[in-house]
Amino acid sequence: MTQAVLDPQVQARLRRRRIIISVIVASILVHFAGAIVAGIWIVARYLLPTPATFEVKKEIRIAAEERQHRMNMDEFDALKPKPSFQDKLSTARPTEFSLPDLPTMPLDAVSTVDPSDIVSDQIDGLASAAGDGSGSGTGGGKGGSISFLGVTSTGRRIVLLFDISTTVTKAVDRAGVPMEKIKEKTVELVNSLGINTTFGIGQFARNYAFFNNELLPATDPNKAKVKAWLDEWFTTSGSMKPNTPHAVRGSPGFIEVLKAAFKLKPDLIYIISDGGFYRGSSSSGENTHGEKIPYEEINRTLRELQEELPMPANINFIGVGMKKDDLSGMKSIIRTRGGSGKFRQLEE
Repeated sequence: MTQAVLDPQVQARLRRRRIIISVIVASILVHFAGAIVAGIWIVARYLLPTPATFEVKKEIRIAAEERQHRMNMDEFDALKPKPSFQDKLSTARPTEFSLPDLPTMPLDAVSTVDPSDIVSDQIDGLASAAGDGSGSGTGGGKGGSISFLGVTSTGRRIVLLFDISTTVTKAVDRAGVPMEKIKEKTVELVNSLGINTTFGIGQFARNYAFFNNELLPATDPNKAKVKAWLDEWFTTSGSMKPNTPHAVRGSPGFIEVLKAAFKLKPDLIYIISDGGFYRGSSSSGENTHGEKIPYEEINRTLRELQEELPMPANINFIGVGMKKDDLSGMKSIIRTRGGSGKFRQLEE
């Protein structure tokens, strides 16, 4: 009877024992299965090829202020005087060789600098129109103030454009500033330019011609060349001389003159004209033939040309004998497209 009473307890204990054994066996099987999967994964990593990976590294940029500081320091270091050997070569006894004699130099090749010339040049520069911005037809120096026919501006790359049509030559005569006087003022301006300044000169009507196809530095030989060119080829009678060097014929008109002038990359332009620009056949007296260039086209072309330059060029327009419509049209263009240029009208 005692055995019958204990049977349920024995059975419960046996059941718990079976459960524990089952849990242990299941845990062992799970760990064994995990070990097998891990082994397969590790082996597969060595057997299968590694896929290509692309990595974008962060670009290292130096701050603008630090970069500028380094550039300034490098520039400062470059200004330091370079080391030089100051000791003189000397000997205490005769040597077995002798140095060759110095070659004979012609005395006319030796140029000496007179200090008084330097001082006088500096005084003239301070007293000229470059120093006070006054005068007519002089100025310049080293890219400073330049004044031509009463219009003052600044620049280092200068282009002078002269309208030589018959209406202009008659108008400047009535204004008391004939073409011969304008030529004299041009020579004075060129002679006043410093060596750091480059210049070019062009004359136009329907056709046009430039003194040179590129700007020339204001050296003494180039100044002499432009004076000779003005004496021989500059038109004072209203029509371009035959066989004028670098002449472009076919009546292309003022638009092509502007394009040719801007190819020289100027930063200062002087234009003398009556503002009546034509292309096509020639004109005679008051009866004009051909097409008059509209100011909308001039304004559009000038805007495109200014955008091609690093900085807009200053365009100074000196008008003479202008009609009312031409006067208002050119004033508007110079105000909007002429940079810091100015407009002046020579009174008749």
